[in-house]
Amino acid sequence: MTASVGLKAYANEEGIELFYLDTTQASFPVPGIHIRMRKGLSRLARLCWLSVAKRPDGVILFASGGLSYFERGLMARLARLFRVRSLLYLRSGHIQRLFSEPGIRQRIARFVLHGPEFLGVQGANWLPFIDSVGGPMDRVKVIPNWLAPETKLRDAPLFHKVGASVRFCFVGWMVQAKGVTELLEAAAQLYTAGEKFTVQMIGGGTLLDQLQAEVDLLGLAGRVTFTGWMDPAAVHRVLGQTDVFVLPTYAEGFPNALMEAMSMGLPAISTPVGGIPDSLMDGRNGYLVPPRDSIALANAMQRYIDNPSLIAAHSAATLEIVRDRHDYRTNCADLFGLFAPKPDT
Repeated sequence: MTASVGLKAYANEEGIELFYLDTTQASFPVPGIHIRMRKGLSRLARLCWLSVAKRPDGVILFASGGLSYFERGLMARLARLFRVRSLLYLRSGHIQRLFSEPGIRQRIARFVLHGPEFLGVQGANWLPFIDSVGGPMDRVKVIPNWLAPETKLRDAPLFHKVGASVRFCFVGWMVQAKGVTELLEAAAQLYTAGEKFTVQMIGGGTLLDQLQAEVDLLGLAGRVTFTGWMDPAAVHRVLGQTDVFVLPTYAEGFPNALMEAMSMGLPAISTPVGGIPDSLMDGRNGYLVPPRDSIALANAMQRYIDNPSLIAAHSAATLEIVRDRHDYRTNCADLFGLFAPKPDT
């Protein structure tokens, strides 16, 4: 939704007409297959109608994992049938798992890559993967994720008061794939070592009750707190009182939560998945740790606790990077530019 808002704002500014296919759905719980199939068929029918009635210059397809990827791949093929150019923009790191599955799903996943005229990825870190699965490298375009138009960047780097506890924050689903159990294990290690820190975890999900029980069991109450889901303004206030953002995720395209934390000047600790390494550079504006490695995560958190001056230095670098890489006008201009009329030859 954040990307769509930016896309719409840029289109309005530039006088570009957009037609929409609503692909939103609940994540917890996921709707039944019959509901998803019905909505999917409705979207396919609307795409066919738009391709004939409106003759668009292009179709932009945001793809997540699972059925989303296959549906958008079918849309790209339909667009080609109607002689409409398309961009399949890979927005989720979970797409990569489809290529490790045996049999027909893997073959279809590879087939999908060759349907659109362009493949969009959110960072150069995706390129070796696309190449390894036989993707059309000449069609791949790196277009970083972008901030919402109303986002205001922090004016100056963070400053950490000497002697104060270092405040860490996580924002996202409380599910295994976001690395929340490793974050709790890392917090337990730091607590055992007697370090001064707090971790605030914002979000809900299937593991929330279990994580809260483990915090009580480990004696981490007061050090690790859970808020559940919060509205954007409340999340913004919490991040404004945070020193370091933590997202030890297993797979991503490029997470909005990380990008928004960076816009507030927060250094970050995350994993080298998806497009993250393009904007989170190890030792420059944060640290990259392997997924599923609570010891490495604790060590990265320890670096900020031992040397709080890193917070200001990494914050300054973060603001520079987010200005350079995540402006919605720059990135949406690159995206729409793919569909500009080709010069006569």
